[in-house]
Amino acid sequence: MTNHLASSATPTNRFPLGSGQDGDARLRQRRVAERAKSLAIGFARYQPPASFPRALAEPGYLCDESHNAARPLLERIRILGLMATSLDQFCVDQGGGSGEDDDDNQPGLFSDDFCAAVAGLLARSSRLLRTELLPALAQERSALMRQPATLDQEERVWLRSFFQAQIFPLLTPLAIDPGHPFPFISSYSLNFLVQLRGLKPGSAPSSSSFARIKVPRLLSRFVEVPHSEMAEGSNARSFVWSEEIVRFFLPELFPGLTVENAWLFRVLRPVSVLPHDGGLFDPQSVLHHRHLLSSVVRLDVEADMPGLMLDWLAERLGAPANGIYRIDGSMALFQLTDLINLVEGSEAVRALI
Repeated sequence: MTNHLASSATPTNRFPLGSGQDGDARLRQRRVAERAKSLAIGFARYQPPASFPRALAEPGYLCDESHNAARPLLERIRILGLMATSLDQFCVDQGGGSGEDDDDNQPGLFSDDFCAAVAGLLARSSRLLRTELLPALAQERSALMRQPATLDQEERVWLRSFFQAQIFPLLTPLAIDPGHPFPFISSYSLNFLVQLRGLKPGSAPSSSSFARIKVPRLLSRFVEVPHSEMAEGSNARSFVWSEEIVRFFLPELFPGLTVENAWLFRVLRPVSVLPHDGGLFDPQSVLHHRHLLSSVVRLDVEADMPGLMLDWLAERLGAPANGIYRIDGSMALFQLTDLINLVEGSEAVRALI
C-alpha cells in the first residue's frame, strides 16, 4: 500500500520565496513540515484495534487523527483528505492485485469484515466533515460552505453567469434508454444519474427516462461566490461545491423535461501492474486500455438513492454487492486540500500539501 504519510513528511517548496512575505511563507512551510513529520511518527506507533483489518491501518489512523481536536482545524481537514486518498488508493491497488500488503490472514476486498471497516471509515469521515469540521470552518475562518438555494438573489445571478460561462460548455448529457446503452463511467469521476419525466416522441406523457451527467474534472471542486451588496461589511466568504452548482442548474440542460431526481455516484476501478518486457507496445497505453476494461471495485452513491434505483445502477456498472457504499454527505473527499488552499489563499501552501 502506498504510504502517503511518508511522502508527506518531506515537503519541498517549489515556489521561490523572494518577496516581502518570505517570513510568513517560511513559517507556514516549517509548520506544515513539522505536522507532517508528527503524523508519520504517530502512524509508526499506531496500533489499530484487533478487529480492524491491518491492511487498512493507514486510512484508519488518518481517520482517527482527523477527529483529534488538539490539532489545528485546517490540519484536520487536510488529514481527512489524506485519509480519503489513502482509502481510494488501497481499493484501487487491491482490486488490481498490486497491493503490497497481501496477506492470507487479511480479509479480501469484498469480505464482510473488510466492507464493514470501509463503510465505517466512510461514515465517520462524512459525519465529521458535515457536523464538526465545516461548521468550525465557518466559525473560526468565516468560510461558509453553502448550497446554491441559500444564496441571495444577487449571488444567484452571479452563480448563473458563472455556470453558463464556465460549466455549461463542459457538460454533455448522455441519454440512457434502449437506443443508448449505459455509458462507460471512468474511475474517480463524479457523475449524476438524472431521472427525467416529460413528453418524448413515441412515448407516453408520463414516461420516465434517465440520463448521465459527468461533473467535469477541469472544474475547481470549490467555487467562491463574491459578496453581494446585501452582504457588504461582512468578512465571511462563501464557497459552493462544484457538483452542487451542476445539480442546481440541471433543469437548464433538459428543456421540455422535468428533472425529478438526481443522485451523485462515483466508481473506482483497479489499475493493473504491467511488467515492462521490452516489447513493441507502449506499457502506458496498454495499462490505459486495461483500465477501461477493468471492473468496478467500489461504488459510492448518495445515501438517499432508492434501493431499486441502486440495484439498477449497480447491475449496469457490474458493481459487486459488497462493493457498494452509501455516502451521507459529500463524497470524493480527497480534494479537501483544495479548500484549504482557497481559505488560506497561499500558493506556497499549495506546493506543500
